[in-house]
Amino acid sequence: MTLTRKDAAATALTILVVLAFLATHEGWGVPLIGDSHRWAAGAIMLLGAATCPLGSPGRGLTTKLCATLGAIALLLAVLALATGSLTPLSLLVVDIVVLWAISTLRHALRAPHEPIPASRLRRGERPGRRTAKAVESTTRSCGRPPTRLWEDSARVTA
Repeated sequence: MTLTRKDAAATALTILVVLAFLATHEGWGVPLIGDSHRWAAGAIMLLGAATCPLGSPGRGLTTKLCATLGAIALLLAVLALATGSLTPLSLLVVDIVVLWAISTLRHALRAPHEPIPASRLRRGERPGRRTAKAVESTTRSCGRPPTRLWEDSARVTA
């Protein structure tokens, strides 16, 4: 389970979206929103736009699904602002909550990264980088230090 601060912030913003909807639906008279469905749609659209960059893009079906839901959310927000109707506003809130749920579940089910053993950290090795020992073993096995691809191609053509 790898939930981060971004997931917590997205959760808080999604709760604010639901509260803004409830405030206009129940007529709580909240100062910014009041009873206006258009003001609620504007506030919910801004909260949704603030939640959007907190997600993490991936390459898969869930990313495409989230992108489609995001485009639908934008259309619903414009429709809710234009008409002032409660129906597109409620569909917008449902869309944002579903987006949040999919994103959070994807992050929660992702396998955590394997920690770097302390012995490798003490030797100064970094993950994904070649160490001095690897370069030495390559030099010994080839008889010369490793070269870049374009240097090898220059030797062939010359």
